[in-house]
Amino acid sequence: SLQYDEQLYLMNAGTGIKSKLWLGFLLGGFILSILIYLLLKSYEIQVKNLNERNLMKGALIRSEKQYRELVEQSTNLITQVDKEGKFTYINSVSQKILGLSPEECIGKVAFDFVHPDDRNKTQKWFEDWQKTKQKYNSIENRQVNLHTGEIRYMLWSSTMQNDEDGGISGIDAIARDISDRIKAEQQLIESEKKVNTWLENSPTCTKILDLDFNLQ
Repeated sequence: SLQYDEQLYLMNAGTGIKSKLWLGFLLGGFILSILIYLLLKSYEIQVKNLNERNLMKGALIRSEKQYRELVEQSTNLITQVDKEGKFTYINSVSQKILGLSPEECIGKVAFDFVHPDDRNKTQKWFEDWQKTKQKYNSIENRQVNLHTGEIRYMLWSSTMQNDEDGGISGIDAIARDISDRIKAEQQLIESEKKVNTWLENSPTCTKILDLDFNLQ
């Protein structure tokens, strides 16, 4: 009888241990499943973020490429200078206006291409603008082609760029060739001078009437 009770006790104890082992296995499997799920979810999120970053990077690269192509196709001179006035970027129009390729212009001081009679005025404009810290500004001056010596009148529209601390990091500019307009204006002034000179020296009495026949 005692031996039977001992056997029964051992059987019940064994059954309890097996139940606990199964419960432990089940619980461990459940926890492992959750961990695997979380790892897969984390991996999925990382892959998604990576794909989004790659898409954004690709879009940015395409946008920059399109911008560069647009800049290079422009007939205007497009430049970037640092706060010291040295070229950090310039498009291919530099060959026509300044006589140097874009690669040759990088690092050179922009004022070196300004006509000597306009250089002091341009430098003062640049320094005064830096002090005011206005975002936009413009100026007309003459640029000299260092290869041919040709002089061109340029109208500059400039934008100041600032760094994170609010300091000046550089200036972006677009310069339009207005030489034809300036020459036309000069020719008109010369023509008016010649007409006035002729009228003043004419031996005959000359009267100028407007469209309403009023004396001028």
